Amino acid sequence: MKVISADINKLKENFTQITLKNEITKALESVEPYAARKNLEIVASISETLPPVIGDGPSLSETFVNVIGNAIKYSRDGGKVFVKAEENGNDVLISIKDEGVGISSEDLPHIFEGFYRGKSDQASASGHGIGLFVSRQIIETHNGSITVDSELGKGTTFLIRLPKFTTNQPTMG
Repeated sequence: MKVISADINKLKENFTQITLKNEITKALESVEPYAARKNLEIVASISETLPPVIGDGPSLSETFVNVIGNAIKYSRDGGKVFVKAEENGNDVLISIKDEGVGISSEDLPHIFEGFYRGKSDQASASGHGIGLFVSRQIIETHNGSITVDSELGKGTTFLIRLPKFTTNQPTMG
């Protein structure tokens, strides 16, 4: 995993002030065809006054594509995926909620580990089990966090927290 870590730390060299709304919008546009194939509705609620963050836009967009893509992948056809972004104190909170298959309590503690795939995961969808691992590394490199809450059979909610840009914050990592 050293290669991934080295690449992740290199991201900080490209950190600038970015508009999260743009990165989330790009991610939504990217996954829309996939949602359409499953007859899923993506319900987006992105605050017009979302503050900027310091980071790398393309890697954050990739993270949103991965997490929203997973929500679509594990949702039942005809369902909904909810994407919400809002300012909360010193942070920007992005929640991605689905009404899909959920994650079992035994799998939940491991989903951010590299190459881990849950048992319910095996039959229903393809993948290598590295998307959430890399997503967590990207978010943590941005001094943020990603958490998950899930109930088997009822759905999953991912919560991404990123610190909002303040004028006394350095732009370089």
